[in-house]
Amino acid sequence: MVSLERRLLAWTSAALCIGVAIVAAIAFAVVLDEMDEVFDENLRQVAVAIAARAPVAALPATPLQLPALSHGYEEADDFDLASATFDRQGHRLDASGAGDRLPFMQAAGIGDASFAGDAWHVYTVVLPDRVVEVAARASSHRHLAMRTAIELAWPLLLLVPLVATLLVVALRRGLRPLDRAAAGVATRSGQSLDPIDGAGVPREIHPLIGAINDLMRRLAETLHVQRRFVADAAHELRTPMTALRLQLQVLAGASDAAEHAAAMAELSLGIDRVQHLVEQLLDLSRADPEGGRHAPEPLDLADRVRRSIERHADAAMRKDIALSLDAGDAAVPIAGDRFQIDTLIGNLIGNAIRYAPPRGQVDVAVALRDGQAVLRIVDDGPGIPPAERERVFDRFYRIARTVRDGAEAGSGLGLAIVKAVVERHGAAIALRTPDAGRGLEVRVTFAAAPVRT
Repeated sequence: MVSLERRLLAWTSAALCIGVAIVAAIAFAVVLDEMDEVFDENLRQVAVAIAARAPVAALPATPLQLPALSHGYEEADDFDLASATFDRQGHRLDASGAGDRLPFMQAAGIGDASFAGDAWHVYTVVLPDRVVEVAARASSHRHLAMRTAIELAWPLLLLVPLVATLLVVALRRGLRPLDRAAAGVATRSGQSLDPIDGAGVPREIHPLIGAINDLMRRLAETLHVQRRFVADAAHELRTPMTALRLQLQVLAGASDAAEHAAAMAELSLGIDRVQHLVEQLLDLSRADPEGGRHAPEPLDLADRVRRSIERHADAAMRKDIALSLDAGDAAVPIAGDRFQIDTLIGNLIGNAIRYAPPRGQVDVAVALRDGQAVLRIVDDGPGIPPAERERVFDRFYRIARTVRDGAEAGSGLGLAIVKAVVERHGAAIALRTPDAGRGLEVRVTFAAAPVRT
């Protein structure tokens, strides 16, 4: 399991160590540059002091004594100086330290030379009768700069564990309100979906608390819908099951063949009604917007409508209903779930046939309008009163007249299933009275999918 505390500690410590290394490198470069300037100036002073002495020929035959070093040289205990005096032709007249290997340099001022296995900074003073050179090892400058940078880095490195400790303490104190919120959630029952109190929780955690609260709100709504659905389904199934039991009793008590045949027919119709109700319950559970989602696929709405009309042709013929389709030849592309779109179309056409009167008319049209796919179904049945057009999308809701113009009463789920499919697909549905003044027009509008080329 990944630990946020350990991860932050590791990243912070690494960042601090990298910062210390960068500071040390910058300090080394700055100190080295400053030392080069200071020590080069010291070399110049020493060279000028030697040059100011009497000519070599007037000096006693003793080794050349270098003037006292400056304070910077005195602190560098590993600092080496070398000097040499030449005549103008380059003959060495005197030397000190490793000066006997100093090369003759004719240009006055600071320069660089390599001898005695090392690189040296050399300052040259040119006089009319002689040339004086004083040199210092370049590595001594670097060693002194490195030691200064290390002395500066050590205190900074000691800050790493201190900062890490303070970070851990601050992190634990900052997450303590979240621990209390987590403990509160852990003690809840499965039915307790109240929002988490975000008081005292760090501001950075508020988006997570808000997302959890939103999820709990949606779970509460889903559980409420499921409980209501189960209760309604149990209530709705109780009536047809009781009717089936009564029909079985009538069948068992039939005294002759005609009465037996009539009871069998009623029992068969009752079983068909129960089967239709159960199928619609399953369709509703699959079409519910809170249910599992499937990746949409490209569909031709006109083709799906043609297939549905073929499946409902027999039902229309039994009632002598004229079932027509106006879809044209062009495809009407949409994106959606094939099963759910077929369920939506089938419920709407089935309802239209059920409530249309014998020898009535059901017109179905599919078209692209203003970049949208529109499905329109019109029947000449009794229609739905405007005051009830919102309620008919509720589950198990039926209009007060359970049988309209001889139509068989529905389960009260067809339009609820249609509404769920519409919501899942981001479509829109509208109910209105046709221009003829009788019946019902249902219009479903989908966002048209782009046509693949």
